[in-house]
Amino acid sequence: MEGRIVLVPKYLARIGEKFQFLEYSDRCFECKYRAACIEGLIPGRVYIIKGIKDKELECPIHGPMVPARVFVSDVEVAIPAKIAVKGATIIYNRPWRCGSLTCKYYPVCFPIGVIPGDKIRIEEFLGEIPSCEHFSEKRVSCRVRVKET
Repeated sequence: MEGRIVLVPKYLARIGEKFQFLEYSDRCFECKYRAACIEGLIPGRVYIIKGIKDKELECPIHGPMVPARVFVSDVEVAIPAKIAVKGATIIYNRPWRCGSLTCKYYPVCFPIGVIPGDKIRIEEFLGEIPSCEHFSEKRVSCRVRVKET
C-alpha cells in the first residue's frame, strides 16, 4: 500500500504521530471534504502520519484540518511462538481471554488496531513473553504489519 491522503486535525499533524480512527460523525456525510477525510479509513485501525501538506481546511467538528499522507501503523502483538516466523503472513487470532487489565503484557495480547481475522505480516521479534494463567504455551512479542484488504 502506498498510503493515502486524508485530513487530520492540525494538532495531530506531525510526522511520526500515530492515531486511531474510531468512527465518523453523522455530520461527516454532509461535508464537502468527506471523501478526502474519512473515506478509506477503517474504524479501529491505528495510522501513522508520514507526510503533511501545507494547506488548511476548516472542519465543523475538529476545527483546522490539514492533508496528511497516512499508512496503517505497525503494531506490537503477542502470538504463539510455534507460528512466529519472521516474514510470514498469518491470520491474527486471539484464542484466550484475560481479565487482567493491569498485566504489563495486556497491550500486546490485546493490541489496539489489530482485529481477530486480520492478515498480519511478522516484521520483527521483540522478545519472549512468559506464560500466564490465561496462556500457557510459549509466545513472543512481534512487530507486525496489518495487511489491508
